[in-house]
Amino acid sequence: MGKAFGVREAPSSRVREEALPGLFSFLLFLGERMSDTLSMPTKLRNILTEMNNLRRAQAQFEQSLAGGPGRFYIEKFNIYIDGLFSFAKFKVGDGVVLGETVNPLPCAWIPFEHFLIKGSEALVGDIDYDEKGFRYGIEFDAESWIDGKGKEHKKLAVKSQFWFYESMLAPINQVDE
Repeated sequence: MGKAFGVREAPSSRVREEALPGLFSFLLFLGERMSDTLSMPTKLRNILTEMNNLRRAQAQFEQSLAGGPGRFYIEKFNIYIDGLFSFAKFKVGDGVVLGETVNPLPCAWIPFEHFLIKGSEALVGDIDYDEKGFRYGIEFDAESWIDGKGKEHKKLAVKSQFWFYESMLAPINQVDE
């Protein structure tokens, strides 16, 4: 007989095989955190205390999932994330330009100031969101850096990402000269 939606079996008291690697990693982590000056019985008691705290947290987490299968909530979170990022003005791979010249001092970007100027073209490599709005990790086509002796070095292997808020960027060919 199948389970009804929202009805779960009680968690098993035995440790599931798939949980063992995580449990062992957790125990190793705890062992590394504990000083070598503690006696073995004290270390073991501390580990048991932390394991009990972990068990309580896991039970509390499972209780929060009682309204449906866990994958339901994961799917909901993914929908929320997709919904949020659908409001971003630019998408990964879009071409953008700097809408104004950047002051390199607060960000220690002095070696890059020669291309952090209004109109410099870049590609959006990543998108983030924080309390101030959307931020974009952009990769400049003409990225290079100038060392303390004034010599320019081309960066060819891996491009850096410079992060800017939406207000600093414009689509290519849409910046006022």
